[in-house]
Amino acid sequence: MTRKILTLLSALLATFVAQAQYDWSYRSIDEAYNDRAYLFRPDSGAMELVVKKGRTYSAGRYQRLTAERADSIAFGSVCIITGPYLVGRTEHFRLQSAESDFYLPVSEAEAMFPYLVSVRYWDAKLDSLRSYNYLDEWALSGLLDCDTATLRSHRYSPLSWVGYEFQPSYLSPVVFRVATNVEGSQPLSLAALARLSEWKAMTTASVVDAYEAALAHARELREESDRRMRKAQDSLRDANLFAATVLRDLLAETVNQDAMAQIVAGSEVMLFAYTDTVGERDCFYGRFHNESYKFAYGDLRFASPDDVAYLMRRGRSGMDLRLKAATIADSLATERYADSLARAHAELREQIEQTKRDMDSRQIFIMNLNLAQSDYQFGLEFNFYNCFQKTIRKIEMQVTAYNAQGAMQRDKFDRRMRDVRCMGPIPPQSPAQYTFDELFWDDNGRIRYLRLTYIKFTFADGSTRSFSGYDSILKHILNP
Repeated sequence: MTRKILTLLSALLATFVAQAQYDWSYRSIDEAYNDRAYLFRPDSGAMELVVKKGRTYSAGRYQRLTAERADSIAFGSVCIITGPYLVGRTEHFRLQSAESDFYLPVSEAEAMFPYLVSVRYWDAKLDSLRSYNYLDEWALSGLLDCDTATLRSHRYSPLSWVGYEFQPSYLSPVVFRVATNVEGSQPLSLAALARLSEWKAMTTASVVDAYEAALAHARELREESDRRMRKAQDSLRDANLFAATVLRDLLAETVNQDAMAQIVAGSEVMLFAYTDTVGERDCFYGRFHNESYKFAYGDLRFASPDDVAYLMRRGRSGMDLRLKAATIADSLATERYADSLARAHAELREQIEQTKRDMDSRQIFIMNLNLAQSDYQFGLEFNFYNCFQKTIRKIEMQVTAYNAQGAMQRDKFDRRMRDVRCMGPIPPQSPAQYTFDELFWDDNGRIRYLRLTYIKFTFADGSTRSFSGYDSILKHILNP
């Protein structure tokens, strides 16, 4: 945007007033002495005077300028004006540059003033312009009818005066180079500079500071209004419920850090606060079963993403109202949960008793068999149930190994059957568990499963009961 504005400004061609030319011209020869100036090629009349009155110094003497020598003078270069020098009986001033060196009578100096541009004048002019260190892009976009859609939101751009360059133009002998917040620098003609001054598009830091201060004050007023409105809205929203579901079984700590509780996955908690205090993990505070617990963000699935953002913004502000609403909701949910839990416990007890009755009537003495396998070793885990009316003193069993085809398979040590013994006592209607890890060794991968092919119970009164064959024993296994 700034580059576009400056390009348009540099393209403005307006006739500069004669008074402006006088400003950078010399008024007297004394003012010109020992100054650096940019030398233009004079018009035909002034050039005739240079040829007629000019002198050069060579081989220890002054010589008249010839037309050929005058044509070789490096017009357009910066020269140094010194003097006076006495040439014959007349005082002359000297114009010396790296390319040319000639003398003109002091009496004829004023004729050359319009063609000499003072470097000192433009240095002072540049210094005076440096106080204008900002560009008003809003004003420029309106005056130049620029595309305001590309205008940046801020009004002022930094303006840095890089310097100036001489150019062969009587009306505009210099072009200033300025830099903004775009790369490189831009040329700024005198006509464009006049327009900038006329439009007051260049301004000082004090004006920008005042503008920024007014803008900041307006922003503060708006923020205060927004804060009050948000406070009123927050007060209404704090009376709502913020529910979340626990994603996994976890051990939660109370807010007071005086207790821990196991909370299962799927439980609903009522959130009321958030904290990210240094030294304390980021967490949400929530009510569960009449107690306040801490929950990590990853522990919860929130009912609404807006609830998460709101609680994290509010933190503990307004916590009392949210805590009151969460406590009431959790208390009602806890009562309903306790009633349902009591009913569930009663149903579970009835199911357990019915299962025992079924197992006793069916004489189920093994609840399940689990294969215990590690590396190349095979074993069994037995979960017994005493379905008999007498206490079991010991259990003797025979375990047989089989391959994938269902045939008996010998292990590395030529064993296809192993005898195991489980010692009691096991009272009636009581469970018992036994594990045998190293019954068979098979490093060839031939053994696929183990079966119980014989079992004998010895009771406390000395009586026995035995079962032979896998099919016969299978009838007495609850979960084969």
